[in-house]
Amino acid sequence: MNLSCPIGKPAWLAACALVLAGTQEAHAEPPRPERMPIGPDQASFRPRPLLGVDGTAIAAPGVLPAPPPSRLIFLNDCKPGGCQIYVGSEDSRRNRSTVARRTSLVPEFPYTQGIWDATLACVRETYARFDIQVTDVDPCPDPNAGCTTPHWEVVVAGEPASISYPNPAGGVSPFDFRDCSIIENSITYAFAEVLGSSVDRLCWTIAQETAHSFGLDHELLGADPMTYLSSPSKKRFQDVLADCGEDTVRDCYCRTKQNSVQEILAIFGAAPPSPPTVDVTAPVSGTAVEPGFVVAADIEDTQGIAQVDLIVDGQVTLTLNSPPFAFNAPPSLPPGGHHVEIRATDLLGAVGSDTVDVLIGEPCDRPGDCSSLGETYTCVGGRCVPGPGAPGGLGEPCNGAIECVSGLCATKDMENHCAEPCSPGSDQCPGGFQCLDDGAGSGLCWPGTTGCLGCSTHAGAAGATPIVPIGAGLVIGAILIRRRRRVPAPRKTP
Repeated sequence: MNLSCPIGKPAWLAACALVLAGTQEAHAEPPRPERMPIGPDQASFRPRPLLGVDGTAIAAPGVLPAPPPSRLIFLNDCKPGGCQIYVGSEDSRRNRSTVARRTSLVPEFPYTQGIWDATLACVRETYARFDIQVTDVDPCPDPNAGCTTPHWEVVVAGEPASISYPNPAGGVSPFDFRDCSIIENSITYAFAEVLGSSVDRLCWTIAQETAHSFGLDHELLGADPMTYLSSPSKKRFQDVLADCGEDTVRDCYCRTKQNSVQEILAIFGAAPPSPPTVDVTAPVSGTAVEPGFVVAADIEDTQGIAQVDLIVDGQVTLTLNSPPFAFNAPPSLPPGGHHVEIRATDLLGAVGSDTVDVLIGEPCDRPGDCSSLGETYTCVGGRCVPGPGAPGGLGEPCNGAIECVSGLCATKDMENHCAEPCSPGSDQCPGGFQCLDDGAGSGLCWPGTTGCLGCSTHAGAAGATPIVPIGAGLVIGAILIRRRRRVPAPRKTP
């Protein structure tokens, strides 16, 4: 017989869960995550840490916390071909679940690879402050091979009917109402076909269901994943003592109040320090640039980026807290040398940076104004730049952007030359050069004085061939963020 516990009456809920060991019904649209109580034979009893009034863990004198049974969370998109789930005591290594009511084949994650990648990144960021690894590579690809790698698994696919679960729900997890003990090797569910393609909602549900298996209760704190409250949509574990409950305050099952950060830290500890790796890719150090130049960098970090600063000559000129991280140096920078730094701070406060030194050319009206800088300097768009005859100067042959002082190596009619930006149709280029339209609304100084001066040279223009940057010569507007990945285990084949 199925016994359901109605939500909305806290005393009812606690009594029903503890005495009847029934299930909680979701009661709002869209369906909310749930917890599924388990029997004594399915629990791994591990007492919860004692928390002080400030929410921090209090350890007994001379007693160290036991190591966690695993530090690995596996997000399963059930590809290819779906996930085979068997009924039995919780064991993610053998695809056994107490929540499933029959042997089931859960269909594949129904949304795009881009949504999956964003969801994986979101869950990693949510757990970034803890010593936990989140992966989408199955550590036990063959449930019959006797795999012994402990891990928590989240099936991110299907709907409740996929496992014959009887209640409407966005997610469900085993949970021990008696002592909130850790459930090792549990399989939890985030029903993607119910939750929809929202990355925030998928991420929120995955985080909540896994944390239920760590023994965490629901909170009335909207910013924390352990809540039923929908706002804000982006949720991260909060280092705050919060009331328990779904819609109204109730007693927590195993504590007076709950601090999700301290609870998880007490089990797993903090993530090891791992400062971001920053590599400024443009401009190239030692090169001449124009006012308002673009600054680009590759940034790698395991924990997730909290903040990126553009620092010029020791002063923070721009700070961004969320992607896209794209920077332009202040257009008011005076001519001369400038020290440019990109500084990245991750979610744990670790800092990494990289620097370059650049030169903003002297102002000029004609090439002769640049003679004091050297005979190879010329005037482009009102500033002095290295010209023909200078290594990497305007008009010099090139095979890539890195060979050019400007960072622009362009190709036209099977020829490659270093170029400088200009306004199409203008007289900003020196003698022997013309300003050609690059087809994207900008111009480049190109050797020659006849033909396409000021005309459109994009594909399809009569009598014109396109002038285009080689490699990343012009595509330098965004800072690329990549995350270091640990060595993955073999991919699961259901």
